[in-house]
Amino acid sequence: FLMIRRPPRSTQGVSSAASDVYKRQVANPEIKSEIQPKVRKYRTDFDITRRNFLRMVDRYNQLKDKEALMGSQGEECSSAQSASLLNHQDMLREQNRKLESAKKIGYETKDIAFDVEANLGDQNIRAARTQQKVRSIYGMLGEANSIVTRMLRREKITKFVLMGVVGIIIFSFCLLYTSPSPRDLSTSRMPSSA
Repeated sequence: FLMIRRPPRSTQGVSSAASDVYKRQVANPEIKSEIQPKVRKYRTDFDITRRNFLRMVDRYNQLKDKEALMGSQGEECSSAQSASLLNHQDMLREQNRKLESAKKIGYETKDIAFDVEANLGDQNIRAARTQQKVRSIYGMLGEANSIVTRMLRREKITKFVLMGVVGIIIFSFCLLYTSPSPRDLSTSRMPSSA
């Protein structure tokens, strides 16, 4: 089973010691190269939305100050100004919603990156173990190969020895069969009674 490490939820701020540790972990370059453009895009979208939001807040504060000033002078805002303020307020709410959405996407991307990084670490460990097993198998195959080679040599030597023994036995039988027996020699020396 895969063990997925996640950072504590308290590290979702700008920077912390725990998030720095996660940032320093080495990831698979292929996965990292796939994720980095997405993270950069989310960051730029987040920064753009944040800047827009801050501009809108400043504009809203200016309009609010202007409205306060106009109200303190006893003048009422015209309907166009009121509509403009309401429009700006709606725009601020929309920008705030987009900013929160981008922030949420950023955190989700960060969590996914941590998950991927943890999975890659586990896979790297497994790959290292597999490489060690493969090396040991290669060593065993080398030993088995040398044993088989020695067995084949011994088999050849055994065949030659066996053939030599069989040859000697056949040669011995041939000599025994073709040589005259001692009885034949004793009868031929005696004079014949003919």
